[in-house]
Amino acid sequence: MKTGSAIVQSLLIAAVTFSGSAHAQDAANGKKVYRRVCMTCHYLPKENKNWFGPSLHGIVNHRSADNPDFIYSTAMKNMNIIWTEDNLDRFLKRPEAVLPSTKMDFAGVSKPEDRSDVIAYLKDN
Repeated sequence: MKTGSAIVQSLLIAAVTFSGSAHAQDAANGKKVYRRVCMTCHYLPKENKNWFGPSLHGIVNHRSADNPDFIYSTAMKNMNIIWTEDNLDRFLKRPEAVLPSTKMDFAGVSKPEDRSDVIAYLKDN
C-alpha cells in the first residue's frame, strides 16, 4: 500500500505528464497554423514588410508597437509590453481580453498546442 506522500507524488507526475505544458513546440505545425490564421493580415518576411497588420518578423522578445513603418492604434502604442512567449500566448488566445480596444478582428487561437507552435514558428522567423 502506498503512503500518502507516494500517492501525491504519483499524482503530480501524472499531472505533469498529461498536462498541456508537456507539449513540445512544433515550428512546422506553427507555420501551418500561422498560414491559416495569421497570414491574411501579417507578413513574416525578413524584409519586414507590413500588410493590414505589422510584420511579425522578429516579434518574439521585442517591445509592442515597435515597428516604425506601421501605424498602430493608440491602445497598442500604450500597451508597452515585451512580446515574451507568455505575453504572445495570452494575446493569441484572445486578443480582446488582453487589449480590449484592439483593431484586430481576430477571435484568437483556442488550442494551447497551436499557440505554442505558432510562437515556435515566430521565434524561428
